Formats: sequence, C-alpha cells, structure tokens
Amino acid sequence: MSLHARRSTFRELRVEILTSLVILLVLGGLQFRDRPVIRSPQPDAAARAPGPDHGTGDVAIVLPSEAHANSLEQLTFDQAWLNAVESEIGTASTIPALALRGDRLQEHGWIIVPRKAGAELDASQIQALDQWTRRGGVLLLEQPEGPWGDLIGIHPAGTGLRTTRRFTAFDGAISRGDIREDILQMPLRTTLAPFQPPHLARGRDYRVLLEVDGLPGVVAIPRDDGLILLILFHHARAATVTRQGLPDNSFLLPARDADDVPLWTRARDSVADEALLQNHIPFVDLLERNLLYLADSHRPVGRIWQYPGQRRGALIATHSEGGIGARAEYLAEWERRNEVRASYFVRHGSLDHAALIRMGRRGADLHVELVPSVHPGAPQHRWQLGRFSPIRRPMNLQAQLDLLRDDLHPYGPPRASRVADSLRPVGYFDLWRFVQATGLHVDSTLGPAPHPDEEAWGYLFGTGRPFRPIDQSGNRFQVLALPHQATDISAGYTLGRLRRLTVDAAEKYHATIVVDWRANTMIDRPDWDVIEGWRNIFSLAESQDLWVTTMSEYLDFLDMRRRSSASSSFDPASRTLTIRARTAGPERYDGDVAQISPSISFPVRHEGRPVDTVTLNGMEISSADLTMTGDRILFLLPVPPGDHEIRITWASPVTPRATGSP
Repeated sequence: MSLHARRSTFRELRVEILTSLVILLVLGGLQFRDRPVIRSPQPDAAARAPGPDHGTGDVAIVLPSEAHANSLEQLTFDQAWLNAVESEIGTASTIPALALRGDRLQEHGWIIVPRKAGAELDASQIQALDQWTRRGGVLLLEQPEGPWGDLIGIHPAGTGLRTTRRFTAFDGAISRGDIREDILQMPLRTTLAPFQPPHLARGRDYRVLLEVDGLPGVVAIPRDDGLILLILFHHARAATVTRQGLPDNSFLLPARDADDVPLWTRARDSVADEALLQNHIPFVDLLERNLLYLADSHRPVGRIWQYPGQRRGALIATHSEGGIGARAEYLAEWERRNEVRASYFVRHGSLDHAALIRMGRRGADLHVELVPSVHPGAPQHRWQLGRFSPIRRPMNLQAQLDLLRDDLHPYGPPRASRVADSLRPVGYFDLWRFVQATGLHVDSTLGPAPHPDEEAWGYLFGTGRPFRPIDQSGNRFQVLALPHQATDISAGYTLGRLRRLTVDAAEKYHATIVVDWRANTMIDRPDWDVIEGWRNIFSLAESQDLWVTTMSEYLDFLDMRRRSSASSSFDPASRTLTIRARTAGPERYDGDVAQISPSISFPVRHEGRPVDTVTLNGMEISSADLTMTGDRILFLLPVPPGDHEIRITWASPVTPRATGSP
C-alpha cells in the first residue's frame, strides 16, 4: 500500500474514532443528566448528653450514678424530675446519691429522691433525710426500695410491681373541677408498687392523695414538722415515654418507612398511647404541676414563672417552608402588613440569599428545616461539568445547617430546627443526638405530620413546654424539644380546635402552643377553616393574654429564666414566706422591662387561708392588683431585672369566738 493510501485510511479511522467518542460523550451526558451518579452521604454526627449541672434553689433532686442502658428496662429515668422542677419552679439543685450528707440538706425546702437514686442510698443517708424531714422539710420519695421501713412503714424490695392503666382518683389535688378530671384521663404507661403497711393506719398515720387503678398512688405521711410524699407509681418513666415517645425494649421505634425514607418514621408513630393522637390535654405538665402543688401545701416556695410578666401562656406561629421556595415570601409580606410575626423553618437551597434577606427585612424569624439525607428532597452537593451535574451527594444535616447559616447572614444564625415532614430516626435517641451535634438550641419536630391523611392533633407527646430529652446514659441532652400541636392540613387546624387550644392554654394549662401553617396551603389545599384559623389565631391568643412570640424571642426568654434564681425561707408560726430572687433581663428594651422579664409566682392560699400582705423590697403591694394563674393556685408578681426580696404572709386561721356556756 502506498504512503498516500495509508495516510487516507488513518484519517478516515481517526474521524470514525472521534465521531464515536462524541456520540459516547453525548449519550453519557444524557445518561448522567437523567441518572446522575449519587454518592453515599456523609453520616450525620451524633452527640451524647452531658452530665447534670449542680444548680441552686429551694428544691434539690438526688441523682444516681451514671449507667449506660442496653434496654428500656435498664434506662435511668430519674432526670425527668429535673424537667419537672425546671419547668414548674425555675431552678433545681442536684445532689449525687453517693455524696448525700446531712449538712448539705438544710438550705433546701423540698428534696426529691427518684427511684434509681433511692436504691443507692444507705441507712445512714436515709436517717439524715429523716432528720431533715422532721425539722420541716418535704421529702418526695418515688417508688423506693431499700432500708426505708422506719420512714414509710414498709420495707420495699422492688418486687411486686404491677403495670398501670390509669389514675382513678386524685382527692388530694389542690386543683379543682375540670383540671382534676383532666388528670384522670391520662394514659399511664408505667409501674406501681404495693403499699400495705402493717403498723400504719389509713387516716391516722397516712392519707392517700392519689389512686392508680384503685390502689394507693401517692401517700402523705406526716413526720413531726415535716412531710413525706410517697409516690408509688414510677412517675419519671411515665413522663419520659410520654414526652419522648415509646420505643421497644431495644430502643427502636416502629420501623414504618415514611415516604420512602428508610430508617425514619413519622413522629406521630412513636406516641406512647393511641389515645394521645387526638388530645387537647398536656397530661405530663398537668400531672407534674399538681404533684408539686402537694409539696407547696406544706412548705411553700417561690417560683420563676414560665412566661414574661403576667402572661399565662404563649403562642408561636411557624411555617415549614417544605421546599416551595419563593412562594414563602408572600406570607412574610402578609404578616408584615398585619403586624404579626412568625418563625420560618427553611431548607437550604430552596430560597436564595436575596430572598432570605428580603424575608428577614420583613421581620420573619428564620430557622432551619432539616431534611434527612435519605429523603428524596434532600439538598445535594453537586459536581458540575458545564451545565451538567454528573455526580451528586446528598448533604448531611450539619452541611445543610452550615450553608443555610451562610445564606442567612446578617440575619440569624438559626437556633431552632424541625425535620421535614415531622420525621424522626427509628433510633430512639438519634433525633436529639443529631440536633445537639449541630449546636442548635431547640427542635420542634415532635407533633402531627403535614400529610393529607394525618388525623392527629393536639398534645401528642403530653406536653406544651420545652424539655430536655433523656439519653441512653440517663443524662439529659442540652438541646430542648418543643413539640407542635397543629398543622395546616391535619385534623387539628380548624378554628374551633385552635380556639380550644388557646383558651385552655391560658385558663387551665399555661402551655406554649406551637402551630404550623405552610406558605403554599392556600394554593395547594385551600380550606376555609384553615384560612380562618390562621387569620384569627393571633387575635385569639392576645385576647386570652397569651404571649404571641417567635422561636428566637422565646429562646431569649428561656435564657433569661435560666439565669434567674429564687430561694426562700418559711416560718410556719407566722405563715410568712420570704423569697430572695435575682431575675435576669434583656440587654436593651425601651418599654416596661418587667413585662418581658421573668416574674415571681407564689401560692394564693396556704392551709386554706388567703394572702394577708405582700411586700416587694419593703413596699407593700395589694394582692388585688396581682394576676392569678388560670387554675387560681398562684399569684404572678412582675419584677424588673435585679435582686429582690418578696415577703408573703398568709392570714391566720380564724379562732371561733365563745358564745356562752358549753
């Protein structure tokens, strides 16, 4: 073959090779465009719960040694009492069980010994508690086992526990009427210890205040000048599995893949009892408040109230952005024109930086909507090749937060989260491990899901208060959980049900109502009740003296409350309670700062007698000028930030006058 022919053949072969390569590249590009390579996401970081703070205050809680649990039956629930006291009283002191000594008890008015901690105390420590109680203290003792016989009349061995169903009577409750009946409706997933003291007589030596399944549930045992409140049901367990949901014994939630999201499930599928799926009563809050009222009736204490000023509850209106993008701006503009504010949970990448800045300027409170990396709508890292993204990787939760934080500047950073579609991992503790690892402060995932088939509404997790969930070690996470009660397309978002939630929050429960209304609801699922519910929820809450606020403002207040403290002394002879309080306030505020700062609360009555005098820093205040809580048990006293001394004296019992010869 000639040289010319060989060159001609080579040119033809090169053209064919280049043509084939171009065809392959085009076909490959089309393939990658339609079916890009999806790399496995980076795993989400998980953080463990730290140990408890020591704290200060009138109420001390004895805590056991840390123990890692391998099953629900091994889990230490004792720190649930910290949630109760911090919610109702404001501050709590903790005492390690192994370090309990008599000389550390005198500064406290109440001491709570939860179940596991009580089992770690020896006879000498129990004797020290007995001596402290006899001098006027109130000892709350939860389902004890060990050498407690001299104090409670029985020698509990931790055996004979029975599974509970419900409360059957609460004759000793300070609350009356509907509130007492509401408590009796609570599904009770816990255990009850027997109480049959051979040498104590009911009525003479002890009183039954609360019954569980017709048996003693709470017993009051006088002890010289003090009182023992023996709690025979395992309250800490009941509170925890109601607030956090009920897993199986190996800490797994029902593995119902939601919307093709493996290993995640709807939060509503983890509720402790089916009766909670449509529930207008925050059972755990109500029960804990009334258990602590029992201690107040013997030795009153001062409280840091849960809301600013004289507010009796709160409303936080939220919007889960859900990937709808720019349509969320319309709602922010409507709220600005109507002078109301709401909190938005926004996905990274759904709104660009300019849109987020516009929303921030309109007053929108912006936070993060986290999307599981296995979710079809998860934000993705993209490797670009021109206009193509042939390789992609779903973002983990930390990456979503970091990028959204950059987009929000100078508004933010986000401090609150909600997982898309109210999903939670099937690992019982994983939701809060993931959120705590991101450094966020509060998560509002728990609650009804925004699904057309969702029939759940109300207090699915038995609470309208923020709480710190318990980890596998028995310690509490730093991140707060704040459940929501209604969504725009669930059964609960009607004007009638919203009215009931807000009115009851003020009049009976003193709850924080969190509602969610997606910005595209009026387009995708227009409904008159839902639209009227959203338009009226703000004015309805204001009419009930609820604090209409945002997630950021609420977190600021919780921080002020955490930095506040109150301690007290009580003289039973003169029926005088002296409260020494230090309240924190905002750095800057132009109005009456006492109306946005923590206030002080104290009992309206003691031993059935009304308040006679109240003084604040030596100046007398008329009780007629004070606001009562909805259950009419506590007075609210607004105070400015700073140090204060409040002195309350209750009227003396009336002595009948003689009417002649006997």
